[in-house]
Amino acid sequence: MPRLSIPVIAGLAVLLSACEAPSPDISQWRHSKSSYAAEFSNDGQLLLSGSTNTAARLWDTTTNQIKYDWQNNADNSIGTQAVAFSADAKRAATVEYDKVLVWDIDSGKPLNRLAFPMRVNDIDLSPEGDFLLIALANHTAIYFDIAANQVRQIFVHDGSPINSEINQPVNTVSFSPDGKLALTGGDDFMARLWNIETGEQLHSWKHHNRVNLVKFEPQGRFVITAGDTDQTHLWAMPNGDLQASLRTSPWPKEWPLPNFPIFDYTTTAVNFSADGTLLITGHSNERVCIWRLPNGDKQQCWKVARQNELSPGIIIQAVSFRNNDNSVLAIGGDGYAQQWPWR
Repeated sequence: MPRLSIPVIAGLAVLLSACEAPSPDISQWRHSKSSYAAEFSNDGQLLLSGSTNTAARLWDTTTNQIKYDWQNNADNSIGTQAVAFSADAKRAATVEYDKVLVWDIDSGKPLNRLAFPMRVNDIDLSPEGDFLLIALANHTAIYFDIAANQVRQIFVHDGSPINSEINQPVNTVSFSPDGKLALTGGDDFMARLWNIETGEQLHSWKHHNRVNLVKFEPQGRFVITAGDTDQTHLWAMPNGDLQASLRTSPWPKEWPLPNFPIFDYTTTAVNFSADGTLLITGHSNERVCIWRLPNGDKQQCWKVARQNELSPGIIIQAVSFRNNDNSVLAIGGDGYAQQWPWR
């Protein structure tokens, strides 16, 4: 990599602060006082949001109206820590500390109430909503059969990648589109791909920090993984080779990133366009970006509008394309949804 002078480095830092496009006209609505977890259905027509002090809410995003309030703990003392949809959008799941509630989306009625002996950190529903992937606070992830009320597989992140003798916490989980594979990400800096039926580890990918996000592309072409203050990577399936690394900074793609804090960011949400040609990401620094697939070329970035200039930065919790992929919708930790055109 060429050596850079201090003025050049300073210039690139200025470019970074200006890399997002000017904010276009936006429409927005408030879905809660604050938001701890949020997810869109695959078609973008539904939003499930949860807060630490209110019931989970299922929204119709076409009308911005609440369909259902979902809560097991009536006194609001626990709130909702994680949410998930099945791929067919017929079932949803919400987490209240150590309780998992599975809901019928058409009727709004609870189908299952599952209690676990420790806190649930993250959750995903299988494509048809009959199985769960659950990251538990005991440093394991489990593949759980809802109808049988039984654990089918246990997945562990051993500490060897970070020279630890103990197993590491699992932070994030995701089902493959066909429900046959599982992704897990943990404090061992690793994202791991598993065979659901056999429990065999098929691939693992090392990051520079704890892995906070893993997700399958809906067509099964890629796996997406991201670490705290680390790049987001696309891995080609089924061979697991690196397809692309996403950079929000203007630093040239062909150069290795320098070890400057200004080039570090955390990806907190991802989603895909209906035709599979675009990826949208949300970040911990109030930004939303769009990327071209499969090469990961950045198309545009925005900074979401902050409602209170004195409040802390907004963490983006869910993102989605809308209106035939011509606009985007982002959910922030301040409890606001913001939508704007991008092309």
